[in-house]
Amino acid sequence: MSSIARLMAERTTQSWTSVPHFFVVREVDAAALSEAREKLGSAIEKAQGGRVTHTDVLVALAARVLVKHRA
Repeated sequence: MSSIARLMAERTTQSWTSVPHFFVVREVDAAALSEAREKLGSAIEKAQGGRVTHTDVLVALAARVLVKHRA
């Protein structure tokens, strides 16, 4: 392992052991999200050749909302 990789591993371990972490889990009905992904995904996949993920759709939706509601 190189010295940089070793240092990164040490810092990552230090972060996980010395800083408190918490996780928030929530169940949601994502049927509409999956439906939008399927509709948009097929067109984009044909045009661009890439795959559209749920994260892609969520980021695009969040960006649109933030533009409309700047506060």
